[in-house]
Amino acid sequence: MEAVEPIKIEIEGPGIDVDDSYDGCKVNGWGESYDYILHKVASEHFDLIDSSVYVDRMRDVLQDMLNPVSEVIGPENIFTADTMRYPVPDHFPIYVRDDMFLFPKSEVEGAFYIISNNNNEARSIRDNIINSIEETEETFSGAGVEAINYYTKSDFTQEMILSNSDITSITTDESDEFEQEVYETVEPISEAFTHNQIVDFGDHPQNREYDVLLALTPDDIFHISVKNYAGVDDQPSSEDVISDPRDIASLLGADMTISVVKGIEDEERMASFRREVELRNEIEICTETECISKVKEYIKNEMILSIYGDTGLSLLVT
Repeated sequence: MEAVEPIKIEIEGPGIDVDDSYDGCKVNGWGESYDYILHKVASEHFDLIDSSVYVDRMRDVLQDMLNPVSEVIGPENIFTADTMRYPVPDHFPIYVRDDMFLFPKSEVEGAFYIISNNNNEARSIRDNIINSIEETEETFSGAGVEAINYYTKSDFTQEMILSNSDITSITTDESDEFEQEVYETVEPISEAFTHNQIVDFGDHPQNREYDVLLALTPDDIFHISVKNYAGVDDQPSSEDVISDPRDIASLLGADMTISVVKGIEDEERMASFRREVELRNEIEICTETECISKVKEYIKNEMILSIYGDTGLSLLVT
């Protein structure tokens, strides 16, 4: 996985009067107008995977797992994959095209993701889908749809974050040189990354600055803290590079923070920081060169949880 480009649509108006014969995708938790529009725009650029494909794939995987057991106790004493019932993800459509696919997030009405091994292709398809959304808005204007708003690129992340009722506004500040370098390192993965965000928490006495952020949902927020100690006499403490970044991330509800540090010349100090974060599951520490692999790992794991966790198809992760 090299790229993820999210889109969220928001329909204004009473909605489309969907015909009873409509047999397109149905996303659990979404209204039928959202189902219809997703299926319409996605089908113009992707092919929908039939649910029977999931069942066949699960049957093959499970049978391979059962074969060693069968050899020990005899095939007549064990059930086979063919005799089992399988969950069919009727409420979780996946669309595929070449080396990329598109899938919706059931918990966030109107949100879906394009995953690809080629970031240029993912962005090109995203732009084509946006064109399709605009054409669909025109088609159904006055027929249940007043407008179809959409959020993509950094607007998607800001929209996810602003859904937190404690946040009143987000503004953008200027980046320093190292912050810009880190942002440019991760931006090829997704244009939904945003940087140097000043978040106003309303009742909180002080605004907080976040160096780099990516929000895949309101509950899946990824925070990158950037610290440059090159040429600084006083080297950082654990509080500087671990506790403080995690504390401000918790205000935002971020579920993961990566602390990217530069200029720590004492190898034992850096090793000590690494040992400390091993005891935590909400923060990691790394150098700039290590950052990209950790970001990809986080996004990949979140996408796997979304796809297979929501459908109960964890056996398919091979």
